[in-house]
Amino acid sequence: MIDHTVWTARLASAASALNGRAYDMAQYLRDAPAWTITPAAYVHPLIDEPDDHVSLHDQAVSVTAAVLLVVAATGTVDQAFSALYNVRDSVRSALVGWTPAGAFSAALFAGGQAEEFLTADPKAGLPATLVWRDLYRTQYLLTF
Repeated sequence: MIDHTVWTARLASAASALNGRAYDMAQYLRDAPAWTITPAAYVHPLIDEPDDHVSLHDQAVSVTAAVLLVVAATGTVDQAFSALYNVRDSVRSALVGWTPAGAFSAALFAGGQAEEFLTADPKAGLPATLVWRDLYRTQYLLTF
C-alpha cells in the first residue's frame, strides 16, 4: 500500500480552488455534516487490486484513491454544480499525470459520482452542501 498522505499534501499545494483545504478521511468524519468552510477535499484509500502477473519477487498493484469534494450548495442547483465543476477541474489538474511517492505510474482519473446533497437546516446552523466522490488510480510494486 502506498502512503496516501502525499495525495492530501499534493491537493493542498496544487489544487488552487481548495485554498489549502485538503484533509484525510478522519477529518471528514469530524467535519460532517456541518462543513463550515468549503470547498474542501478529503482523501482516502479505497481499493488495492493485484495485477494478474506475479513473479517470485514482485507484483504490480493498482491502487484507487477516493477524493470526496465538499462544496457549498448556495443559489440554484446549476450554481452549486458550477462550483463543483470548478473544484473538480482544479483537483483533476493537480492529480492527473502526477506520480505519487511509492508509485511507478502517473495518477489517472477513474470516475466520479454524487455522494450526498444535504439541504440547509437554518435551525441547526447547517448550510446546504454537495458531496461528490472522484476516483484516481495509480500503480505500485509489491515486493516479496
